[in-house]
Amino acid sequence: MKTANQMMSKNNVQIPLNFPNQNYQTLENFEVGENDSLVESLNSFLTTDSENLFYFYGAEGSGKSHLLNGLVEKLKQDGISVVIPTTTDIANRSHVSLIQMFDVLCLDGIEKLASDSLLEESLFFWINEVRQYNKKLILSCQFSAKNELWKLPDLRSRLLSGRTHQIKPLNRKQTWSIFFKIAAQKGINFDEKAESYLQKQLKVNLKFLMNVLDALESAIHAEKRKEKISIHFINKILPTVLE
Repeated sequence: MKTANQMMSKNNVQIPLNFPNQNYQTLENFEVGENDSLVESLNSFLTTDSENLFYFYGAEGSGKSHLLNGLVEKLKQDGISVVIPTTTDIANRSHVSLIQMFDVLCLDGIEKLASDSLLEESLFFWINEVRQYNKKLILSCQFSAKNELWKLPDLRSRLLSGRTHQIKPLNRKQTWSIFFKIAAQKGINFDEKAESYLQKQLKVNLKFLMNVLDALESAIHAEKRKEKISIHFINKILPTVLE
C-alpha cells in the first residue's frame, strides 16, 4: 500500500498557529487507499504557481484531518510557511494578515461555516484575499462545494473555481492498519485477545478510533501502565469515549 508521503514531492513551514499537536497523523502512516488521484492532485496543486484553491470533501472519519495534519507536518519539515486558521480567525477579518504572512493556509472542517451568512461572507472574503496575494488555500469539508448548505451563490461559485476532489473512505482492513500503526507510535500495545476484541466491538470510523487511542494513552500515562492493554482495561476506558 502506498503512503501519501511516497506520493508527495519534497517542497520547502514554520510551526502552524492554532494547530493541535497531532504529529502521529503523518503522511507516512496515511493510507492512500483509492485516493491516489486526490493525493497526486494535491501534490501538483502545491507546486503550481497559477492555482490558489483546493477543496476536498468526504464523510466524517474518512481521513480528511489525517491528510491535512500530515501535509502540514511535511510542509513544516520542508520549510514552507503554513498556518491553520480557526473559525474565529475566518470570522474576524482583521486576522487576514495571516494570508500575507504564510504561503499555505489550511482550513479543516469548513462545514461549520455553512448556512451562516456572516461566516460564509467571511470565507468568501478570505478566498478573494488569498487570490489577491497569490497564496494557497486548502479546504476540507464533509460535503461537496455544490451542496445547497452553502447558501451564498458567490461563495459556492468561488469554491467550485479551484480543484475539487472527494476523499474515498478506507476499507475496514486499511482503517485498522492505521489504528494499530499509530497505537504503536504512541507506545500502546495490545494483547492478542484485545486486538481481536477491538475489531469486533468498535465501529470502523477513523475519527472515533483516534479518540479511543487518545483516551487509552491518557489512561496509560495516568496509571503509569507498562503491560499490554487487555480487554478489561479497554472496557474500563471505552465509556469515557462513548459519553
